[in-house]
Amino acid sequence: MTTFDLFLMREGRRFEDNVVQSLYGWGASERLVTSTSRPPRTAEVTIIDVEKAAAKTLELMGDDSGIDTILQPTFLHGDLVARGDVVRRGDDGGWEIVEIKSSLDKSHRKKVPDLAFTTHVASESVATSPLSAPISSSALVSVNSSYVSPGPLSLYSYQDLTSEVEAEIESMTGDPTSPSSLQSLQSLTKASSPPPPIPKIHCGKCPVFSSCVGSSSPSHPLWEFQRLSQPKLDDLISKAPSLEVADCDPSVLSASQLSHYTAVKSRSPVVKVPLLQKRLTSLTPPVYYLDFEAVGMLEPPYEGMRPYETYVTQYSVHVSESAVPGAGGGEGALLHREYLAEPRKDCRGELAGKLVEDLGDKGSIVVYSPYERTQLKKLALSNPSLSDPIRKVLGRLVDFEKLIRETVVLPEFRGRTSIKVTLPSLRPAFQEAYAKLAEETGIADGGAANGKMTELIRGDIQGEEAEATKRALLEYCKLDTLAMVEIHKALWGLLEGESKKDDTEDEALTTQPGSEQPFCSDLSTLRVVELKEMLREKNLPVSGKKADLIERLQQPPKP
Repeated sequence: MTTFDLFLMREGRRFEDNVVQSLYGWGASERLVTSTSRPPRTAEVTIIDVEKAAAKTLELMGDDSGIDTILQPTFLHGDLVARGDVVRRGDDGGWEIVEIKSSLDKSHRKKVPDLAFTTHVASESVATSPLSAPISSSALVSVNSSYVSPGPLSLYSYQDLTSEVEAEIESMTGDPTSPSSLQSLQSLTKASSPPPPIPKIHCGKCPVFSSCVGSSSPSHPLWEFQRLSQPKLDDLISKAPSLEVADCDPSVLSASQLSHYTAVKSRSPVVKVPLLQKRLTSLTPPVYYLDFEAVGMLEPPYEGMRPYETYVTQYSVHVSESAVPGAGGGEGALLHREYLAEPRKDCRGELAGKLVEDLGDKGSIVVYSPYERTQLKKLALSNPSLSDPIRKVLGRLVDFEKLIRETVVLPEFRGRTSIKVTLPSLRPAFQEAYAKLAEETGIADGGAANGKMTELIRGDIQGEEAEATKRALLEYCKLDTLAMVEIHKALWGLLEGESKKDDTEDEALTTQPGSEQPFCSDLSTLRVVELKEMLREKNLPVSGKKADLIERLQQPPKP
């Protein structure tokens, strides 16, 4: 679990506490909700032991207990256990199950299965207690997506999901033979050994994938292929002896998938040399490397903002006078510019103005991913006086993630192009800088930076700790733009390495009769007609699919 995961857990608990206090008259901020007419008779089940907690819950739900609201209720039915957020007595005399989630109310459908399970277990549990009224409804309290700071709407949203929950319960209990039914799942958990894995498209993101497939866990699983659908996965599995990328049938792959297959199969980079060279040489000096850090707070801190609306709080800019840093054209001196917003005031306008100044009026601006473009557009909308210069900045952006996706494939990328993957693959030693930063400051990724800036904005961090946190945030953002400089160097180095390799292969080919066609480092980029022409010059068969032609060309010549 990462530092950011822990931060999100604390944020969720903070929201839950605020909702509980507000709903039940415990004096929460008026900004969150309107005050209640009277404090209800509330109890909280704090017992850890499941059986004792479930018994205490039923006791409190008894008609003679005088309690109408129970926090952290626990329900037990057979081997099914559910611990809810709130159960409260409704106007009809029955009990209502309430789940509190710190997600936006627009995503309520994703919460229905969880709420349905709790409601089902609670209903079955209460049915065994003659002293308690039945469960009559189910509701979700989540973040109100219509809220705009500072109000007048409530920050939380109440949604009655009784109908949706009843339909979900019918689905999970109606047909016991259904693989997704509770009875089927209970049978699986009671079995002496786990069932054989059934490969599905979502397995690729499963944290226990290796445990599931055991010793047969592939080094490069099929799930590394981009744009992989379930039918495509099924087709690949049916035609391969294993789940390895290298063992699949290349004839069914798309062009981008075939590039990844070729890289894994050959254990070497696949580079579209002409295109990479074109992209890199199109950069105009001075070259700027730009990175933003932003926060999106559940409780929007400034007027006119919505829950989780992201806004830029800092940036880092490295500037190189050379468009070819560290390769072929000399590195030159790197300049650095940075900005960190004052946490306790709205600095969005000041940040935008300083950014436009620091980026000058000419030269390519390197970013990594579309994120900076999105945030720049938002800055233009929120700062009309700067909209024209910001639009000019947008016209100078060069997205290195897109560039890499179009031109370079390494086996180590594992089908991905995020900087978390490409940086350690292209510049392994540079990861030590992030490791050192994590050890010294605890801030070495965007999630940690988000969490710490949020705490600064709320005033949770004060004094010297706050100043140290600001310095750490600046160092982290600075390292991110320096990482882009390193990636730029690595791409030039990769291009030079491929060019030298092509020169060597050209020399080898020209010594063989009928082999005048130069070698292409990524045959998948060529058209079928070009591949066939190369085969004819080698006196090789030209029949078959594109993948067959490529494989034939990659085979070493017979002596």
